[in-house]
Amino acid sequence: MRVVNMGLLLVCAAFAQSFKPQGGGNLREEEAMWGDYLMDRDDNHAEIKAVLPGTCFACKRIINKVKAQLDGDNDKDNIAAKLDTICGSMGILKAICKKLVNKYKEELITDLVNDEDAKDACKKLKLCK
Repeated sequence: MRVVNMGLLLVCAAFAQSFKPQGGGNLREEEAMWGDYLMDRDDNHAEIKAVLPGTCFACKRIINKVKAQLDGDNDKDNIAAKLDTICGSMGILKAICKKLVNKYKEELITDLVNDEDAKDACKKLKLCK
């Protein structure tokens, strides 16, 4: 029984370590990455009142990945096309990326046209602190 428990503990520890940020990030970096998670319940529907976990990190990642693909072509149509396909390359952030792009597409396009800093743009959208 102890061998099974020890094995299970090791598997759980390895699984938890797989979520550790690359580069050995500290707790403050992890908090910044995952943001705050607050929701209000209204008529059995969850309404997002603040930042879901990962939205700050995902928002900045979306902007930086699109910027890297623009090659100086900050045309609205080019940016819109990049935003339409960027979530496919976001790995575990794919679902949250799609939600953010669908909800904030016009704002993201404007910020990318104006070459706004990713963190500042995401703060304006209230996705980062």
